[in-house]
Amino acid sequence: MQWKDIAKCLHVSAKTLRRHRSHLGIPDDPYTTISDEDLDQNIVDILYLAPQSGETYVIGGLRGRRIFVPRARIRERLNIIDPVGRALRWRSTIVRRTYNVTVPNQLCVYQPRIQQSLDQFISMWNHHGLRTMNGQSPLALWLGDYLSTK
Repeated sequence: MQWKDIAKCLHVSAKTLRRHRSHLGIPDDPYTTISDEDLDQNIVDILYLAPQSGETYVIGGLRGRRIFVPRARIRERLNIIDPVGRALRWRSTIVRRTYNVTVPNQLCVYQPRIQQSLDQFISMWNHHGLRTMNGQSPLALWLGDYLSTK
């Protein structure tokens, strides 16, 4: 959550919140001040516990130790500490296929028969009556809620 969002929740201006933070000694910088040597030692400790750990796992391990540093700095330190392991992990990533779809955000890229079955199921689900909602369908409930908020 950003400071401006916190100020909005407290119903004060961001400037007022900034003044109170400086009065209480709360820093603006969300990151922990830590030397490269200490950061390297913490990363090595995490990699010792889980040798195949990648960037995300290391970030989680550091956060568990209440150490917050920018992702770019962790990448830099990992490249220095474990360049071979990093290269091996990148080598084994899965290359995803690129799909060309006719409609933006089209969810299904299946054969026509499978797509037809999925469309039929979706239609049946959207139009079946719900016992607890006076027999209204999920689609009718959504439309009613959508129109009432407009």
